[in-house]
Amino acid sequence: NQDGSLDVALADDSEAVDFVNTYNANGDTTLSGTKTIEGREFQAGDKWTFNISAADGAPLPVKTETITNDEGEEEETEVEVTSVEIEPTSGTSESIDFGTFKYTLEDLDGEDSKTFVYTITESGTVGGVTNDADDDRVVKITVTDNKDGSLDVALADDSEEVDFVN
Repeated sequence: NQDGSLDVALADDSEAVDFVNTYNANGDTTLSGTKTIEGREFQAGDKWTFNISAADGAPLPVKTETITNDEGEEEETEVEVTSVEIEPTSGTSESIDFGTFKYTLEDLDGEDSKTFVYTITESGTVGGVTNDADDDRVVKITVTDNKDGSLDVALADDSEEVDFVN
């Protein structure tokens, strides 16, 4: 153009250039509890099981286990935890490890924050021992998107402690 301007046109065989960014966020927390016995110490043969169930499709916790694959090689894999069994043989208190609760942005179902509810139930009988009169605990975990690629994962204020006393 003789007037100092420039004509710019997209060539007929050009393709549109689109850039699509995807945001994702992750977070996790562990959960443990305590089994306490009163009136005597733990002994051989004592065994209790703690079952965990998730409400409304909440993700279950996971633990890493070492397995042997078809080629005879050991490899680590994550397995969902639906129950934990303890067999303490001494002392009066035993730790219960429920594994790691892992969350992704998808678990929030489009919300900025969501509370997940789990019920942990004690089962098992040992001669001469009366189980905790309250055989279940309701655990609530609140997950919040920090908007920086991470999720804040914390026990809700109204979550019950996972402590069982026999």
